Parts: sequence; structure tokens; C-alpha cells
Amino acid sequence: MFIRSTLLSLLVFSFALAMGCASAPEPIELNVKPAAHPCFDQNKPQACLVLGKRVLGKARPEYDTARRLLSRACLVKDPEGCSLFGELLQNGLGGPIDLQRAAETLTVGCEGEQEAACLNLATLYNNPLNERRDSARAKSLLQRLCSADPPSSLACQQLGDMYNDPNKASDAGAALSHHRTACELGEQTACVRAATLSLQAATTSSDDKMAALKRLEALCEEDTDLGCFELAALHQEGRVPGGSAAQAAVLYRVVCDHDAPRGCFEAGQLYERGLIQARAFEATALYTRACEHGHDLACERRSILAALQEAAQQ
Repeated sequence: MFIRSTLLSLLVFSFALAMGCASAPEPIELNVKPAAHPCFDQNKPQACLVLGKRVLGKARPEYDTARRLLSRACLVKDPEGCSLFGELLQNGLGGPIDLQRAAETLTVGCEGEQEAACLNLATLYNNPLNERRDSARAKSLLQRLCSADPPSSLACQQLGDMYNDPNKASDAGAALSHHRTACELGEQTACVRAATLSLQAATTSSDDKMAALKRLEALCEEDTDLGCFELAALHQEGRVPGGSAAQAAVLYRVVCDHDAPRGCFEAGQLYERGLIQARAFEATALYTRACEHGHDLACERRSILAALQEAAQQ
């Protein structure tokens, strides 16, 4: 009886559908509102800062989102928010470069004792593209940071770089002094630069040169990204005791395995010029590696060598 009743109900429902007397159930529309966040719903700048830092810390940072969030945090002159926002403006991340606005926001961050803001502000003051460039102001700011208690190792290193700028009147003595200070504070890159400057200086004593050479060799052995390229260049220029093109080539090839554009190209140059014994194809092979990593001049040299080799075979 139950089965017969069920079948009858199904027949009636099917007939009703066919006659248009019934319709299929309406789909349920889900309108889920995104989870509320204090940055948006309550306009809390501190919440904007936290969320901005979170999106910057992603494996693939969302610079445009971070820029909007951090601009809100900077509206209330939050030093950290302004520091991060200014860096985005300075480097054109998440939007166009705006050096004037970057200077304003980085100044807020620097006055709020954000070291990163001060370092970026000094870089901005020394930027050739900055219409309000003021290198003296940049040096003054870095000197204050380098002389602070505790001192900023990065400020000392950056100051050393400014005094050793080949595009301007340099002061090798001041550059060496600041790089030594940064090195003592733990900046390995500054140690490389201090050792290199010591070996290049004509006034450096033989004992100091040997100490600088050993320091540079030790850095190179610890990390090929630190000192190997500089050591190779010093061997090539004959600025180290017993320096030779052959040793320079060995070091350049070490660098080549980690920094193909620089190391492979320089090694290729030594081979091409015949400064060391090498098989004919080695320079081309090295130029090819550098070219594949975006070194345009290496691509040109490879093409020229290939044309010369083809002409020689005809």
C-alpha cells in the first residue's frame, strides 16, 4: 500500500511539472560577508600596521595592498608604519615612485627612531634622481647613526660607501675607517671592503697588506659571495703579493658557480685576451653561461667569438 501511494505521488508531481503547475526549487544564494577587520570597520591605524606587515611578510608580498594599509597607519604618524610606507614609495613597490612623499614619511619614521627609515632617508638624499638631492645631509644623518650608542653598523658601512664613491671626490681614508668600524660591528660585507681598500692603498704597510689579504682569503673560503670576486680582481691587477692572472681565473671560476654574470664574464675575458692558457672554446662557454644569466656584454662577446671561429674555419 505504501509503495503504491509513493508511486502515485511521483506520477502526480511529474504531471504537474509537465503542465507548469510546479517548479524546481530555487537555488539558495549565499551572501557571505568577509570577516570584519578593525583596520577597515573601526579605522584603527595600529590594526592597519599589523595587517600591512602581514601581507609584506608573505612568500609573494602583496605590495599594493600593503601600500594602502601602511598609508593608513602613517596618517597618524606611526613611526614604523611611515618607515615601511616610505620604503614602498621610495622603491616604487605597489605603485609609482614618489620621492617627495617618501622623504616626508621616512622623516617621520626616522624621527621616531626607526633605523631602517633613517638609512633609507640617507639613500634618498644621495639619490641622483632626487631633485632635492643633498649628499651632505645624507652624510650627516649617517654619521649621527654611526656615532650613536649603540652605533648602527649599516650606517657606518653606508657612510664608507659614500666616501668611496668613484663618481665623486672620494676619501679612501675615511671610507676605510668607516668600513673597519662596520666590520668590527659584524658587517661581513664591510670587512670585504675594508680589506680591499687596505690592499689598494699605496700607504698601507706590508704587514697590514698581508693581514688584509689573509682576512679576504678567509672570507672567501667561508662564503664565496664574500670577497672572492674582489680577491680575484686584486690578483688580476697585481695588488697582492704573488698575484697572477692564473689565480684570478681560478677565483673568477669559483664565483662563476654562484654569480654567473660577474664571475663567468671576467673569467671569459682573461681567456679571450690570452692572459692564461686555455682551450679555444672555454671563453665562449663562459660567455654563454654569463649570457644565459642576463649579461648583455657577454652575449655580444660570444657572438663575436663565434663569428671569428666560423671565419677561421672557412
